[in-house]
Amino acid sequence: MVSALEYESVLLRETQLQATGLTPAQITKFLDTLAGKMNPVEIFYLWRPQLRDPADDMALEAAMNASANTIVTFNLADFSPAALKFQIALKQPNQFLKEQTHGHQ
Repeated sequence: MVSALEYESVLLRETQLQATGLTPAQITKFLDTLAGKMNPVEIFYLWRPQLRDPADDMALEAAMNASANTIVTFNLADFSPAALKFQIALKQPNQFLKEQTHGHQ
């Protein structure tokens, strides 16, 4: 899985800042808030294989074992079949960040 430092590195890239319309300070605040809400997820049940990419299966398993209601990804096409099957929402990162930063659901 991706570490918090990797998320920060990617989200602070100029292309990502332009895509989200957020400032570096807003990204940092969001990531700090997100880190404060994270809990480790124990994997009790393996859902593989559901998706074409084994790394995507790992993300799906983490989401399902955590009872998440949303998967945040740019890869909407590959996650869509599993999202429909397991009734979990898919959001692109810029959509999710804007909703969380600006308080919209």
